[in-house]
Amino acid sequence: MTGSLLQVDHVSKLFAPRGPGLLAGRREPHRALDDISFEVRRGETLGIVGESGSGKTTLARLIVGLATPSTGKISFDGRDINALGRGEKKALRRQVQLVFQDPYGSLDPKQSVFEILTEPARVHRLCDADALEERAGEMLELVGLPSTSEFLMKVPSELSGGERQRIGIGRCLMIGAHLIVADEPVSMLDASVKAGIVALLMDLKRTRALTYILITHELALAYRTCDRIAVMHAGRLVELGPSETVVRTPRHPYSQLLMDSIPPLVPDPGWAALERDALVPSAADACCPDGCAYYTPCPRKADICRVKRPPFLEVGTHHFLACHPNSARDAG
Repeated sequence: MTGSLLQVDHVSKLFAPRGPGLLAGRREPHRALDDISFEVRRGETLGIVGESGSGKTTLARLIVGLATPSTGKISFDGRDINALGRGEKKALRRQVQLVFQDPYGSLDPKQSVFEILTEPARVHRLCDADALEERAGEMLELVGLPSTSEFLMKVPSELSGGERQRIGIGRCLMIGAHLIVADEPVSMLDASVKAGIVALLMDLKRTRALTYILITHELALAYRTCDRIAVMHAGRLVELGPSETVVRTPRHPYSQLLMDSIPPLVPDPGWAALERDALVPSAADACCPDGCAYYTPCPRKADICRVKRPPFLEVGTHHFLACHPNSARDAG
């Protein structure tokens, strides 16, 4: 694992308020992402975890170029993706691909498996028309599906959810993606199917030298598959570090609550299953715009937390935390 493939540098994303007429103009824009910075290293799997509404999917859309940051920049392989020309952006889309959460809604219901797999290759003119069927068959084999002509002619309604998600992955590989952003890729699948998709992703990472950003609310999945975990809350990054460190010894109170809200991730007699009276608070309830995003429910809050945003500082080896020093020390 060498070098940085993707850099997210002080990225924020604002959306205009929704509502009728004059009412919308009187409300503040919704800040979906608030000054996010991190890097993704070549060959790693970075997990991004957080509750619904924390900004995970918005971040995914920015990374793959489906939306643009309001402020800040995102660089892939050293190039600002929003400063690229039209041809360069088209080339970038080959290298950065998105696996969608919904395997049922992400495929065109009128297209055959062959058309779904080969459309990106035709758009990017990657191979001759005569070679497309052979190439599509190779991709099906790679993702564990039959490479027969009969299967290539099937339409999505004839496929299971797991088969559809495998085809979505194969479509990314068809054009030679280097970075795959997987947005909740198994959340809509049965448990038995999930395991197969996760195993496929990890096998492809090894054999194809892929880099992943895995967006998930399933902490057990992130722990088992990711090299590092970034915890998001209310559009901000609150903790980032090696998976073992973030899960076993989380420092941010929000991270701690997330970890305590799940059963043990691996069989371990030393891991105590903790109970909490309070549920994980929503982003809307927790945010303090001028200070810490977790101010309201935080059990360790101080006066400074309400009025000053905490710095994002290294508190251990490759372990970063957004928490004021006194509060961080209280975490032990």
